[in-house]
Amino acid sequence: MICKYNESDKKEVMDIWLNTNIASHYFIPPEYWKSRFGIVEKEYLPDSTTYVYRENNTIKGFISLTNTYFVGALFSAQPYQGQGIGSKLITYCQNIYDHLEAAVYLQNARAVSFYLKHGFT
Repeated sequence: MICKYNESDKKEVMDIWLNTNIASHYFIPPEYWKSRFGIVEKEYLPDSTTYVYRENNTIKGFISLTNTYFVGALFSAQPYQGQGIGSKLITYCQNIYDHLEAAVYLQNARAVSFYLKHGFT
């Protein structure tokens, strides 16, 4: 089930954000993501429109949009990757918003492929 983020989701969302960034971006030192944690938690997350994918009272993924059109974050928790959660989240937002944009690291081939598959250029 996809629903809007609320404050009680913060710990799960931030855990997914940190762990998945470290695992997905092997080309960036983990210390970088750890140093950004507080800024994301206190500034970015509250200023974004975020939707969570919840199943059995567990948040398995989330998507955050800035300016209502830019995908700033789209993550599935590691144990649930490859189960279509990211596709469900992006499709959900594509059905709500007329236009979405995203930027990904070219070194993250999985993310590049994902966004191309979902109609991004």
